[in-house]
Amino acid sequence: PELLADDIQKTARLTGAPVMLLGDILQDGEDYADRFLDAVRGYRIENEIAIEFFSPPGEATIQKVSRSIKNYNVEISPESHDPDVRKAFGKNYSNADLERSIETLIKTGCNRIDLFFMIGLPYQDYDSVMNTIEYCGELLDTYGHSGKLLPMISPLAPFIDPGSTIFEDPGSLGYTIFYKTLREHREAMLKANWKETLNYETSWMTRGDIVMATYDSAEKLLDLKKKHGVIDVKKAELLKGYIRRARALIRGMDSSAGIDEDVMNEMKELNEFTSVCDKRELEWPVKGWGLNLMGMQGWF
Repeated sequence: PELLADDIQKTARLTGAPVMLLGDILQDGEDYADRFLDAVRGYRIENEIAIEFFSPPGEATIQKVSRSIKNYNVEISPESHDPDVRKAFGKNYSNADLERSIETLIKTGCNRIDLFFMIGLPYQDYDSVMNTIEYCGELLDTYGHSGKLLPMISPLAPFIDPGSTIFEDPGSLGYTIFYKTLREHREAMLKANWKETLNYETSWMTRGDIVMATYDSAEKLLDLKKKHGVIDVKKAELLKGYIRRARALIRGMDSSAGIDEDVMNEMKELNEFTSVCDKRELEWPVKGWGLNLMGMQGWF
């Protein structure tokens, strides 16, 4: 953990860029996390540091992070509002656990809390996805005033990872995998209709259901973010326009025997814009500008 802290300090010395820690610092136990946080605290780093937690951290851990890192963000992936769906995906904690962490993070000075929800999970149907968006609205009603809470939702796309448990044993988990070989995955990536790019569906949602749930939940979440000032009105309406057009094009593709080249090109363009969140939501502030070239002496 001390070497990791040192790497972060060197990165901070060379650039004002944010630093993302992949993986939960508690994964190797509290002793590892304590040693890491003690080491980082000694460097007094100004850069934004984003910390990922696989489960909502407790108050003691949050207090340690707050004392050790001046500017920090936290990422948590609850996957679903439904604890049963979440448990089926390997995460066993309650919404109350999540909400306690959010409240403590806000009180202790966390700059931003990113919550990632997913589409295409075991036991999750279309209605469950839309209920997850309802839950996002409840969280924003309670904590949105802080300006720190950012819920996002996305499908498991485009592929279930080859080599993962789901890919290797899909039937036992309620999945069907359509592409197995590298060639099949490569060919799938060239398809204009991203429904056909998906390499899976579940016992609860077809690929078509996943596509429609993605667009419908994205549009509804944009309305919630607009209501709570998370995104400005003009940007929200622009993104909703892209979503509606993409939805209409996919329906047209489904009902047509062939796909016009102009439609294919428009769909590819829309795919760049119709992510279920504004890409700038994933950006963090940069402290300062450029590289400290003098600080790079001794690195090579």
